[in-house]
Amino acid sequence: QLGEDLWGASQSDFGTSVSISADGTKVAVGSQSASNAKGQIQVFETPFYASSQIGSTLVGLATDSYYGKSVALNQDGTILAGGAFLYDGGKGYVSIYEFVGDQWSQLGASIFGARLSYFGTSLALNRSGNRIIIGADVYGEKSPFQGSAHVYEWSSDSNSWNQLGQTLTGSDAN
Repeated sequence: QLGEDLWGASQSDFGTSVSISADGTKVAVGSQSASNAKGQIQVFETPFYASSQIGSTLVGLATDSYYGKSVALNQDGTILAGGAFLYDGGKGYVSIYEFVGDQWSQLGASIFGARLSYFGTSLALNRSGNRIIIGADVYGEKSPFQGSAHVYEWSSDSNSWNQLGQTLTGSDAN
């Protein structure tokens, strides 16, 4: 074991989601029920002798958002993504941050899903952190629970996340 055990607050669902940098020195932990279910994400740096939080705790936008349902770190742990699948009654959103100095600084605006899609239920970053895939397990143009995946790429020119290609959807169950 590297470092000490990490413990969250009572009834916070600490560990709902976790991600680790490629070298294993940074870990992100989601607590979807923390702060009246706004949810939160914390990142810890784990040297061999102790674990300490880096940057501030990131908290969801609204009560019952369940921010931290999904988390992802890029390879070196400098880019962090977090999803809040129940925000705005199931619309959901994802926010992406970069670690600058000693704080997490948001990269562009949050990405919001379609009504009742549960956007942000799952997500993953590529190695450099400039591409993200976001899952929405209830999204369905043809039928409910069809599910979808959305790929975005960071543009430093426009300071925004832009969707690549079309939304990928599951096949119609009927």
